[in-house]
Amino acid sequence: MNNKKSLKQITILFILCALIILFPACRDNLQTPEQNNKAQVNIVIADNHSRTVFPNAAIAKYKLMGGNNGSAETELADFTTAGTTVNLAPGNWSFILNAYNAGGAIILQGSVQNKTISASGTNTVSFNLSPLNSGVGTVQITLQFPVSASITKITATSGIETKDFNIAASSGEFVYTKTDVAAGDYFVSFKLYSGSVLRSVVSEMVLVRGNLTSGKTITLVGADLKANGSGINVEIEMVQIPGGSFQMGSNSGYDNEKPVHTVTLSGFYMGKYEVTQEQWTAVMGNNPSYFTSAVSGESGTPGKLPVECVSWYDALVFCNKLSMTEGLNPAYSINGKTNPADWGTVPTSSDATWNAVVIVAGSTGYRLPTEAQWEYACRAGTTTAYNTGDTISDNTGWYKSNSGDKTHQVGMKPANAWGLYDMHGNVYELCWDWYGTYPSTSQTDPIGASSGTLRVGRGGSWDLSAEFLRSAYRDIDFPSRRSGALGFRLVRP
Repeated sequence: MNNKKSLKQITILFILCALIILFPACRDNLQTPEQNNKAQVNIVIADNHSRTVFPNAAIAKYKLMGGNNGSAETELADFTTAGTTVNLAPGNWSFILNAYNAGGAIILQGSVQNKTISASGTNTVSFNLSPLNSGVGTVQITLQFPVSASITKITATSGIETKDFNIAASSGEFVYTKTDVAAGDYFVSFKLYSGSVLRSVVSEMVLVRGNLTSGKTITLVGADLKANGSGINVEIEMVQIPGGSFQMGSNSGYDNEKPVHTVTLSGFYMGKYEVTQEQWTAVMGNNPSYFTSAVSGESGTPGKLPVECVSWYDALVFCNKLSMTEGLNPAYSINGKTNPADWGTVPTSSDATWNAVVIVAGSTGYRLPTEAQWEYACRAGTTTAYNTGDTISDNTGWYKSNSGDKTHQVGMKPANAWGLYDMHGNVYELCWDWYGTYPSTSQTDPIGASSGTLRVGRGGSWDLSAEFLRSAYRDIDFPSRRSGALGFRLVRP
C-alpha cells in the first residue's frame, strides 16, 4: 500500500518536473494574437515631380506615421534610406511620410489613405512626395549671358519685389536670391540693360514651397539680346478709370443695343492707346499687320500704328506674355496653364479648348476689357452718341471719311475726358465677352454671356461710316478671325 502511494507520488513529481522543464519552451512558442497576425509592409518612395523641380532638396531622414482603422497616428519608423520595411497588424491603415532636411524641418510630404494591409501576401505602400505648399522658401535663379553683351544692370520684378542690381559688365552671370518667400507660384521677370539701353527681357515661373530652394538657370545667347542701341520698348501707358455706374446701350440704336440698363463697375486701369505694332513686335517677335508703311506727317509710324490682323486668340497670348514679362500673374488660363507656350499653336478656326479659357481669380495681369468696361471708358461720363457729342466730327476719330483707307498713328486725335485716345475709330477693339443679348435688369461688373460663338468688338474702324463708331455700337466676330481693321487695347485690375 505504501509502495503504491510512493510510486504515485514519484509519478506526479516526475510529471511536475517535466512540466517545469518544458514550460519555458512552450511559453516561448506561444504568441499573442497581435504578434501572430502581424504582416510585413514594404515602404517605397516613388520618383516624383518634386525631385525634378527641387533637385537640391537634401533629405536627411524620413519619418513614417500611421493609424489603423481610425486610430490616432503614431510613429512607425524613422529611417535614412529611400525605403524600409515595417510589421503592422492587418487592417485599414492611413499613412503620412515626412522627409526632413538636416535642420529637422519637413521639406517633402506624402500620404496614403485607407490602405488595406493583408495578413498574407506582399504589402507595398508607395509614396509620391510633394513639397509643402505652406511656410516660406527661397527663390534662386541664375542668369547666364555673353560677356560681350556688357550687361551693367538687371531689374528683377515679381509679386515678391522690384529691385535693381548693378553688375560688372564683364560678369557674364547674375544670381538672384530671395529668402523667406511665402509659399506660392510667382512669375519673376528680369530686364537686362547695357547702360540705359534695355537689351533683353526674360521671365520664369517659380514654385516656392516651404523650406525649399527653387533653383533655375537661364542661359541667354547673342540672339536673345537686342543689338546695343536698338533696345526694347514694351511700355504700356495706363489710365486709371474710376468705378461708377452708367447707362449701357442705346434705345435709338440697333436692336442688340437695347434695352438700356444700369451697369455698375469697379475701378480699373485701361491702356491710354491701342496696342501698337512696336509693342506687339517686342513681346511676340513678329508683326502680323497689313499696314506697315510710314504715314506722311506721322513721325512715329509705322511702329506706333495700331497692330491689326490679330485674332481674339492672338490677343490672349499677347496679354499673358506681356504679363509674364512684367512679373504679373497672367490673367488667362487654358487647361489649367497660364504660360502660352503650353497652349499649343494659336487656332485659325473656332476651337473648343481655347474657347474654354478662364480668367484666373485674383490675377494681376493684362487682359481684354469687358464690353461694359469698354463702353463705360469710351463714354467717360457722356450720354451722347459719341464722346464728342451727338454727331461725329473730324476730331472724333479715324473713319471712312477721313482715314484715307488706312490706319493712323495712335494718339493723333484728341483724347476723351478720361485721357483715352482712339476710342472711336482707327481699329475695332476686341473685348472679352461672348456676344449675347442685354438684360433688362441692373448689373454689377458683368462679363458677358457664359458661352457663345462670336466675341464682341467695339469702337468702329478706319473703313467704316460714322454710325458704326458710336459708343453703344456692338460689332461681333469669330474669335479666330484676323482683319486689317481689328486690333485691341488692354486693361488691368
